[in-house]
Amino acid sequence: MSTETADPVAAVLATAVRTLPEQGRRWPGGPVTLGGEYKAFSPDLEQYLDWVAEVESRIRDSGETAQRIRMLHYGRHGSFPAFDTILNSHSSRLHAPLSWEHASQETLDGLVGAGSVSTWHGELGTRPRPAVELSHVWVCADAALNGLATAAVALSVRTDPYGAMSWTGDLASWWRGYNRARKKAKDEARRAGREWTEPTDPASLAVPLGWLDAAAGNCATDDMLGDMDGILLMPEFEALDPSLSTPLTDLLRGYYGPSPAATGTAPDRRVLHSDNRFHLFVRRARPAIPHTYDVTTGTVTLTEYAEITIAAHVRSAAEALQLAGREFFDDGLASPWGKAMMDVIAIRFAQFLRDGLAADGWTIGSWPVAPRALDTYGAHPLRLGDSDADGRYGGIAHGEPGTHVRLLQQHLTQLGFPTSPDPVGSFGPRTASALREFQISARFARVHKLRLDEAGNPVDPAVLPAVRRYHGRINGCLNPDTATLLKTWLTPDAKGLQTRNAATVDAYRMQADVPGEVVTANLWHPADETDPTLGVYATDHLERHPIPAARRLPGGPGRVALGRYAAPDPGTGTPGGPVVAGAALWPEAALTPQSLIPPEYNDTPPLPRADLSTYRVIRAVAEAGGGTHFDAVDASGADRLRLGPLRWSLGVDGFGDLAALLAYYQFIDPTGYRRDLGRYGIWPAQPWWARDVWSDGAAGHHAREAGRLALYGLRDAEGRVHPHDLLPLGPTDGEVFDHLQGWHAVHRLVMTLRTTDGLRRAMWRFAVRRINRLRQRSWRYPGSSTPTGPLVRHGTDSSRDATLGEVFTSEQAVAALLRWHTVLPEQVLGEHGAADGLRAVFHTVYGPGPRLLDPRTGPEADWAQAALTAALVDLAPADPPGFGASVAVAAGYAGLSPVAGSFQLALLWPPDTDEYTPDAAAGGATGH
Repeated sequence: MSTETADPVAAVLATAVRTLPEQGRRWPGGPVTLGGEYKAFSPDLEQYLDWVAEVESRIRDSGETAQRIRMLHYGRHGSFPAFDTILNSHSSRLHAPLSWEHASQETLDGLVGAGSVSTWHGELGTRPRPAVELSHVWVCADAALNGLATAAVALSVRTDPYGAMSWTGDLASWWRGYNRARKKAKDEARRAGREWTEPTDPASLAVPLGWLDAAAGNCATDDMLGDMDGILLMPEFEALDPSLSTPLTDLLRGYYGPSPAATGTAPDRRVLHSDNRFHLFVRRARPAIPHTYDVTTGTVTLTEYAEITIAAHVRSAAEALQLAGREFFDDGLASPWGKAMMDVIAIRFAQFLRDGLAADGWTIGSWPVAPRALDTYGAHPLRLGDSDADGRYGGIAHGEPGTHVRLLQQHLTQLGFPTSPDPVGSFGPRTASALREFQISARFARVHKLRLDEAGNPVDPAVLPAVRRYHGRINGCLNPDTATLLKTWLTPDAKGLQTRNAATVDAYRMQADVPGEVVTANLWHPADETDPTLGVYATDHLERHPIPAARRLPGGPGRVALGRYAAPDPGTGTPGGPVVAGAALWPEAALTPQSLIPPEYNDTPPLPRADLSTYRVIRAVAEAGGGTHFDAVDASGADRLRLGPLRWSLGVDGFGDLAALLAYYQFIDPTGYRRDLGRYGIWPAQPWWARDVWSDGAAGHHAREAGRLALYGLRDAEGRVHPHDLLPLGPTDGEVFDHLQGWHAVHRLVMTLRTTDGLRRAMWRFAVRRINRLRQRSWRYPGSSTPTGPLVRHGTDSSRDATLGEVFTSEQAVAALLRWHTVLPEQVLGEHGAADGLRAVFHTVYGPGPRLLDPRTGPEADWAQAALTAALVDLAPADPPGFGASVAVAAGYAGLSPVAGSFQLALLWPPDTDEYTPDAAAGGATGH
């Protein structure tokens, strides 16, 4: 079976499309940055390092990795193109520093958009650390690993090139910001015929000091900390171990990670960690800063000459910048105010260093901090459990009551993400869910905008390009990026249009199959409307999924049928929830050979017999379980979620084979997974290659693969929220399951299954895997002393235990067996082989004791297969209700063959490498 594209012209066109100009794409195959995205994001450290590790693991060269990341921000594609000349830049990297060859689109967009990085929020009860501008670190990493170019020699005549590209350069940029204001005022005075003077008495200096303070943003805290870190880490960059897979990532993770454990009464300032930033920086500063050093503790103290030396360094950097800008006639450095402001910068920076030396690497004193949108909410990273009444913010009890949670709830509700019924001022599960939904909506490159008339009604809806997107974790927690996006959405544009939630889900009174009046608008929670007679419809103004013309409905863009609410079962106590079934199903999403079997398996029809045989069995089981359409999603009943032809599910405890299916999908198609599920914050708790996890315990005994999903922002066993860590869903995460079963989550999942084929193709492979594992499992595990069931000949004079695939060989029998296995796997297999239910089926046909299965074909074998099929139907347990009837449906599906040996298992291409071999599954031989 060929995996190549059948049509070479189509392949060429597909490649060409990827290179066409696109809004915000910086170079072919490179990152996409919208109007307000360049260096605008504040990712957390772990997310940022995940991006770096992806690039580093693909390139596998620290020097090339550092240079390519540096070029994203400092070079011809960012600010300061001269950096490409000063640094030893490889010419082949200049035009496209990073592309699809080096990282996924998500990683490219994240790296180019990353500004300051939130390195770590600390344990509960500790103050958050300031953010760090890590793009500055990559300049020094490039210099350390790749060296300077010959152009740097000319620069070194006037100033230290390492300082000019980091801390002295930023301090000089601060002074130049002041000087621009001075030149503007001087030019205005001259045009007005006024004499220009620069008196240096305290009252007169208030004017230039105001200009200096206004320019402080050129050298904010995050910039300066990044400059210092880049300089002090240069020796570490030079000494990286090339044998490591991600040495740059490992170095940064260790440097910015949790504080090192205390080993004595005073901290050891020699340890390479950001807590010791100021001591390490002053020791390693380039150019040097006068200091004394205690070799036993690593403690550094500035000398009395520090201010004078710093001023000289910054002056030389400012002179170099003036020459580079051809500002030959600027007299700012020689002017009285220019000299005074240079001294002020040196004094302030020296005090900044002294404050940090006296405390730790995160003490910034009065150094300027760039304003952040998070300040609107008290600068608190709000999360589940926070409370205005208790003064609890960011998981920390501050003591003083406030209004920060209330303001967040007000803003979310205003944007169309309601937080009720959470009490006002209490960050409960609905607020967390609303914030998750906002983060999901803010990831898209288009937004839904409208204007409110005098009565507050929405008018003039429009779909427009977004100014910026959200690239952070989907965690339901307020972080700097989420706060910035909230501010962006809340601020009307130049035409007065306001951004609002683009998707709504409403319940309608039905008139036959046509929706009538709206009964309940804006459904979110699974039980926001519990009338099972109402029809539920979704409207997506962005039309994020393509809708065929035959499925387009009147009443709004992107409007689709979404099903109904299934009422709880009073007899079994199972909960109600959304169900997509009946008239809501799309014919285009029906299970067919063409929609299930990947097209690349076969270049031309007809499909191989084995593929069709396997398809018929899967289709029969789908018929029995309500999975005849890919969009048949059930978020009600005993399981939290069920979907697909084999009704893969997630149980009430968060465990199930649906999680394994998604992990498998992520493994075989990571790009498709990110598109279909990852961008909505849904992840497997473990990667698929952690095989022991997915087939551990009872799941492995039952020849199943099962596990858990994971999300960011969950609580641990002690009740602490983890915004930056993936935690597995468990029995205590009921409110998160409500989010996953909510109408908007169901809408996204259903539309993904209706309009994309990535998950569908994974379902085919995963179903084939399941049938394969089931059929290859031995009736009796090796180690049992006496055979008690079916045997097959082994060689000329011995026999061995049969596999299930050797017992059930007709398509009808395999379909009935698979139906048992999807609903009651514990009745099919157990720790020691066939379970009691399956043993009873075999004994009904063959009687007790061992039985040699011979002949394997012919009338007698056909009779045996029919008898086994009938026994699977007749002996089906009564619980769950209707199970026996469903087995009969599976076995009786039209087209299934009753003939022994008629079932043939499809081959996977490329094959899975972790499956049992027939010999291993068959067990040892027994002489008879």
